[in-house]
Amino acid sequence: MAFPTLMSDSPRRLAVPPELARYAVDLASHGIHELAWPRAAVLALLQRIEPAGLVILGGDALSSVAPPAYANANWHVAPRTGEEPLAYSARSCRAARKYIEQYPEPNAWFVLVLRHAIIDLEAAT
Repeated sequence: MAFPTLMSDSPRRLAVPPELARYAVDLASHGIHELAWPRAAVLALLQRIEPAGLVILGGDALSSVAPPAYANANWHVAPRTGEEPLAYSARSCRAARKYIEQYPEPNAWFVLVLRHAIIDLEAAT
């Protein structure tokens, strides 16, 4: 299946303002090259991802970040045949929002898997 192309092969940077970036937990010290976000912060991050036209391929729920404990709960959003890139972006953001809002553990953390994007915590917007 062809994967819709939203951008060139170089990843786009999503600038995250300091007031949101402060909630991110970098899991690299545990050998995991991802950022984990508490529920409220990841929902705020989604408000920046969708207008940027980025695709959320899926994500994982964690029950803890110190040390990281994956909850064996995740979601995935595949492109539909013939789906326009911006429609895929919007649908992937809706799916992520729904999953995160409905996740039963109130203190869960979430990792987002973005397509061709880097979350830039050092950028000020």
